[in-house]
Amino acid sequence: MPRKLIVWGEKDFTVEIPDDAKVTFGPFSPPTAASSTKPSYGVAGSRSGTLRIYKGTKTTENVIAVFAGVDGFRDESLPFEEVVPPPPVTEIISYGSLNDEQKEELASLVAKQFADRAMAEMDDDEGPTPGPF
Repeated sequence: MPRKLIVWGEKDFTVEIPDDAKVTFGPFSPPTAASSTKPSYGVAGSRSGTLRIYKGTKTTENVIAVFAGVDGFRDESLPFEEVVPPPPVTEIISYGSLNDEQKEELASLVAKQFADRAMAEMDDDEGPTPGPF
């Protein structure tokens, strides 16, 4: 059964990979001594690579797709959840026209929710959900 990859970078897209295809990821072309002065794959701030798809098991022939400008990819069957921290309580409070009592109540509520979430993650047998890398 074909698998589907989620790809992100210069463009975000999905691609269906045939069962008998091989996927590789790396620089567009391997860096050389002459290209060492130019920004390339592996240089801080320039992490885009090239995703290649080959028909069959050999990577020396039968290229069926090449996608440049790829920052990363994952198989669609691999679930992940991005963890987004809540905004600081001071930011929430500063936007409202709350009196001191309301501010204290809100701060207490947010702190409790944050602590409850942290405890729930610690109690989870699998631990926190890892990021995309």
